[in-house]
Amino acid sequence: MVTVIEHDHPLKLIDLQVNDEDVEEAEADEEEEKDVVIQKDFVCPCKCKRCDQPIHEYYRYYYKCVDDSCDYFAHKFCVEIPTHITPTIIKHISLPYSLKLQPIWWNWPCEYCHTRHPHEVCYADMHHIFKVCVSSVTEVDKKGIHHPSHPHPLMPLMLLKPILCECKACSREHKGLFFMCTTCPDFAIHSDCAFLPKRSLIQQTTGDIFHHTHPLTLSFSFPEAEQRAKYNPKCRVCNHNFYDERIWIYKCEKCIYYVHAYCATSREEPFMHILLTSK
Repeated sequence: MVTVIEHDHPLKLIDLQVNDEDVEEAEADEEEEKDVVIQKDFVCPCKCKRCDQPIHEYYRYYYKCVDDSCDYFAHKFCVEIPTHITPTIIKHISLPYSLKLQPIWWNWPCEYCHTRHPHEVCYADMHHIFKVCVSSVTEVDKKGIHHPSHPHPLMPLMLLKPILCECKACSREHKGLFFMCTTCPDFAIHSDCAFLPKRSLIQQTTGDIFHHTHPLTLSFSFPEAEQRAKYNPKCRVCNHNFYDERIWIYKCEKCIYYVHAYCATSREEPFMHILLTSK
């Protein structure tokens, strides 16, 4: 159990991947966590109360209030931060002086990332003139995710401006936040792909332009042998083959229904725009 300055009740630590075989290697290197509550079938509609970003299961841990009637949730890495920061502790931010973690009850801009934040905790001086958000202070290696598509932990590439890079999940160029493997230098996936739902109804993601009776399941590859066994199916949205077996797909094995993950979730293809404007 831990306590935070902005909430009245203690918080309990939730482990979202305790039975996931994909994180066994990572578990061997981590310290043993105490007082951890196991949670299965996680679907989180909430955002972190400290950084205002969604809480995803691939972060593995998060904190929630012990009182289930409370809606306080926070990333583990947003809770386990120092109460004071100094220029010697935080080297990637140019601090004029020491700052203290404290709640701010109005909208304010971060001096480092220049993002405006709602009322939440931040690091500030006693006069609330210089303020830095929790997300900017949190160490990058604490924000890594344990993704089932890759054997190694993935670290966010934290830059002030979004980068343009090819995503290994969909083989397309994206601009924004990427998660990268420090062991495999050529592996990077965009945050939009990293947090795709495991199951999805294609009619919901394509505005009812495409329809399938069953929910589609996300798969992180489509091996050539499996494609041959299914008589080399084509994508039901773009009608192209699955040339790269490493590209993620959505599938319904029962109906032999396969779609590129990008096609199943994107409305950016030219033919999609034509269909949308003609409705």
